[in-house]
Amino acid sequence: MGGTVMYAAANKSYNIEWGLTSIRLTVGRNTETANGNEIMLSKAVSVNKGEAFFTADFLTKKHGAGTLVVGSADTPL
Repeated sequence: MGGTVMYAAANKSYNIEWGLTSIRLTVGRNTETANGNEIMLSKAVSVNKGEAFFTADFLTKKHGAGTLVVGSADTPL
């Protein structure tokens, strides 16, 4: 599937580049931004022990994928 993930500590967001799709997930928010369009998530993005957690349903419903693993929050932008 391939892609890159960058964590921006200043605004607690994960910026995901996946093919032609650009996704931003922000800790504590229940929305994502995909190619400039805001999409509601069923739950807010959270962090536990330095790892981001978010519902994967938006990947299958909105992006046609199965699962995406996001890196550690300890990785600065």
